[in-house]
Amino acid sequence: MLQLHLEAEGYQVVTATSGSEALTALSEDHFDLLIVDIKIPDVSGLDLVRAARQIDRNTAIIIMTAYASVETVVEALRLGADDFLIKPFRINFGLLPMVERCLSRRAFDQRLAGAGSSTEVTS
Repeated sequence: MLQLHLEAEGYQVVTATSGSEALTALSEDHFDLLIVDIKIPDVSGLDLVRAARQIDRNTAIIIMTAYASVETVVEALRLGADDFLIKPFRINFGLLPMVERCLSRRAFDQRLAGAGSSTEVTS
């Protein structure tokens, strides 16, 4: 269902049905954004966030779960998640604005990093 909504908004979507499938995809391709459920088969969502951060520090990550606790939220953010969404949520008023915000922040950070990497010397 998420895939259909995101594709309807013009996003290119790749799905994984397990943590190991997601890890394989992460090692083979670059992703601007990950939407990760805490509860996924064979690898925890938090472990996936940890691995994704080791592979690419610039990928935006949204964690979603129906099993939220303060500890889970804090741990996800500590590991590098950019935002946290509690299920059930509304696609148009919960997820889509969060996706747009995370991708905009990522693009802004990349522009800043690019501006900081060039050094101009004048005399």
